[in-house]
Amino acid sequence: MNYIATFLLHVTETEEEAFYIMLGLFDKTEFKEIFLNDLAKLKQFFYVFERLISIYLPELNTYFKVRRFLTI
Repeated sequence: MNYIATFLLHVTETEEEAFYIMLGLFDKTEFKEIFLNDLAKLKQFFYVFERLISIYLPELNTYFKVRRFLTI
């Protein structure tokens, strides 16, 4: 969330404007669900992202899996 706030601070003229844009993101969209309930929605998005990569970019998926084991 702080990446989004930082970006908004850079593209707006005041902190107040950035705050109200951030507030609008949470109030008007389902964006707030990403940060609720132990980040369940975010985990779901990452699962879908990983599945799409494995289907459409299998070589990249293999690379990610190899890199994950090498860094542990």
